[in-house]
Amino acid sequence: MSVTPFPTVHKDAKAVAQAENWEALNALYPAALEALRERLATCNDMAAVKLIVELCAPKQRAVALNDISPAGIREAIRTGRLSPNEGAAVAAAVKSCADIETLDALALRIEAIERAIGAA
Repeated sequence: MSVTPFPTVHKDAKAVAQAENWEALNALYPAALEALRERLATCNDMAAVKLIVELCAPKQRAVALNDISPAGIREAIRTGRLSPNEGAAVAAAVKSCADIETLDALALRIEAIERAIGAA
C-alpha cells in the first residue's frame, strides 16, 4: 500500500489563500453582529454574546498612522492613539522593515562590487 503525501503548497500560494480566507471572514462580520443583536433582542442569550465576541472580535485593533517615524510613534503613544504595547509592536515592525531594506541595499552593493571585481 502506498501513502500519498499531502500536496506541497507554495509558500506564497498559502499566504494568498490565508489572505482570501481572512477577507471572507471579514465579510461575514457584519452578519455575525446582526445575528448577535437579534439573538440578544429575542433571547437575551449571553452565551451567544460570548461565542460571537470570541470568534468575531479581532484580537488586535487596526490603527492607521500617518507618521511611523520614532517621533510619530511616541506621539501616538503620548496621545493615547496607541497603547505602549501597540507602540512597541509598531516600532518593531518598522525596524524590521528598515533592516530588510538595509540588507537589500547591501546585497545590491555587494553584487556590484563582485561584478566590478569579475570584470577587472
